[in-house]
Amino acid sequence: MGCVASKSKLIFISSREVDGETSSAPTREDDPLVPSNIYGLTKLLDERLVLWAALRYGLDFTILRLTNVYGPEGDQYNVQAMIRKVLTEGRIRILGGSQQTNLVYVEDVAEVVRRCLSRAWSNETINVGSYDSVSVTEIVSRLVSFVGVRPIIECLPMRNGETLSFRPSLEKVEIILGYRPSTKLDDGLAKTFQWYRTHLQQ
Repeated sequence: MGCVASKSKLIFISSREVDGETSSAPTREDDPLVPSNIYGLTKLLDERLVLWAALRYGLDFTILRLTNVYGPEGDQYNVQAMIRKVLTEGRIRILGGSQQTNLVYVEDVAEVVRRCLSRAWSNETINVGSYDSVSVTEIVSRLVSFVGVRPIIECLPMRNGETLSFRPSLEKVEIILGYRPSTKLDDGLAKTFQWYRTHLQQ
């Protein structure tokens, strides 16, 4: 309620997990929302609170639904966790492998937020992702190419409630913000891998 009291704009970071398993590809912001897990459900409830505050108190907001963000740091998650594990233990753990995930580089996300702060429009929900939808197995294959030696690959069952496939529609973010993701997947993975290799050696 701080944004309501100070009459400030709220940029709420949501997640593609609110969509759950989608029947259309690419998935639009106005498609039905049926989360597959608790994380997606809590994000959806948060979105509903934002919409309620807008109706009840006139809150000025933007909701950004991010796909899988990767880049330096935040190493408890997806790509970063894989890189850290392969550099420190010589192994990569795969949960499932066939599921398709959409990756967006952290600097591209920061650019979207910057544009949100500088544009005079309000009360929109926007997908933020990339054109890089690949399988978990493909991500691992690309990471292995950076290592130079074959790591141990542990294959475990996919987690319950994980989305099998997701590809966002980026039409809205392109029209409203004039944004197109600028970091290609191979470049982003290489920069992320090199950052960890440098910092873990310090």
